[in-house]
Amino acid sequence: MSERKKLVFGIIFIIIFIIVTFLCVRILNKRFNDKIEELDTNTQEEEIQINNQINNSSENINFEKNFNESVNNLDETLFLVDAENYMPQSNEIKTTENKAKEIAQKGFEESAKRIAGEGAENKETETVRIEEMSPNNYFTRYYYEGDKIYNNIKRKCYVVSRENDMGNGISIYIDVTTGLIIGGEAFGD
Repeated sequence: MSERKKLVFGIIFIIIFIIVTFLCVRILNKRFNDKIEELDTNTQEEEIQINNQINNSSENINFEKNFNESVNNLDETLFLVDAENYMPQSNEIKTTENKAKEIAQKGFEESAKRIAGEGAENKETETVRIEEMSPNNYFTRYYYEGDKIYNNIKRKCYVVSRENDMGNGISIYIDVTTGLIIGGEAFGD
């Protein structure tokens, strides 16, 4: 092989090598850019999730704060707020059934606003009975507080109940003597 042929083959080989190298670099660059774009998308999605978690956390903190403020602002002329020191002297009926229904309406409204609302608005399903009940913290418990029933206290109460068509509802306990809402319960599912 002559020198000229060797030179031509060498130049062709170098040109092919440069073209192949260029194509490989282009392909790798495309893959690299795709991977960067994918990482950017994932980062944006994670950032959105983190922001949503922060917002939800803030909303929960605000909800808890508002919930607890509602407990602190209960009308003490309607709701028993200190069951541990509640000691009426008798169980004499001093509150009429109609007055008990009016008082219960405030309890249904408070329950629907902050605790449970299933059936609270269904006045046509309302029932009233007189029953001995123990006060509880249905209206006075704070956000992370558990249920408390003051079993050492027994009071004759109007138990005013309402429910929805699924059998879910609320009962409000109104002391027959003092006319105070001493507790309640949500029932059903």
